[in-house]
Amino acid sequence: MDTDSILIINGSPGGISPQRLARLAADATTVLAVDSGANWAHRAKLTPDVLVGDFDSIDPEIKESFCQDGVELVASPVDKDYSDLDLALGEVWRRYATLQTVRLVVCNTLGGRVDHELAALGSLLTYAKRHPLLPAPLIVEDNCRATLLVAADAAFIATDTPLASTRCRADGATVTSTAPRVSSRARTPDMIDLARLDVSNLAEVGQTLSLIPLLGPAQITVTGMKWELAAATIDGLSARGLSNIVTDADARAIVHRGCVLVVAPSKPTGDPHQTLHSPRPQSQGR
Repeated sequence: MDTDSILIINGSPGGISPQRLARLAADATTVLAVDSGANWAHRAKLTPDVLVGDFDSIDPEIKESFCQDGVELVASPVDKDYSDLDLALGEVWRRYATLQTVRLVVCNTLGGRVDHELAALGSLLTYAKRHPLLPAPLIVEDNCRATLLVAADAAFIATDTPLASTRCRADGATVTSTAPRVSSRARTPDMIDLARLDVSNLAEVGQTLSLIPLLGPAQITVTGMKWELAAATIDGLSARGLSNIVTDADARAIVHRGCVLVVAPSKPTGDPHQTLHSPRPQSQGR
């Protein structure tokens, strides 16, 4: 199976440590730095493969240094109705749409302004909804790891507006392009209405795990945890799924309907690119 591991370094002011960032980059096939995410890459002594954004917050000297090193630039207008992270996610899809699996890790998403955090989560949720057959993005910060579970009823395949960008090649030439438009279509018959998470890939026995529905109610089953759920409907942003405790190494979380953010403390070790769940497994009894 064709597989690439992609790391997106976002630009939150509450960035992860250089040591953790270096470990994430070492496991990645391609590293994209989003605007001031390049500052974090430079701090960790990393050279990204691609710089993405409107470059209104990157250190100009760092940008110039990376350009001299031949790093590709994907530039967008400063005035736009999408974020630099949206542009980076569109770039991932543009480059890797033919792969059967794209393992995506995003860091420096949390820890800054609340409005930026919420918008970044929205961008990642939209990516997960538009590409439901790929593993969900893994969010890695110094204090937590998170992912998104999207059931088929919430998934769609659509691009409302192509994202305009200008590329600067190593030879100095620029190319203006847009992400391809994909016609909107509803769920497909081959999508099973389940999104499953093997909890051991995100949290260990004794650790907390929170499941927070987004965009409204979600129907969730949880096993192998202190407070189990059986196809329970939980309101959006409800505290009901907050700080559960893993009691079994075979713990599972299943989202039958809706979208759920799953958050656990960061693991000090382990593969940060683990596939967290099978996006659309074959239906089976439990």
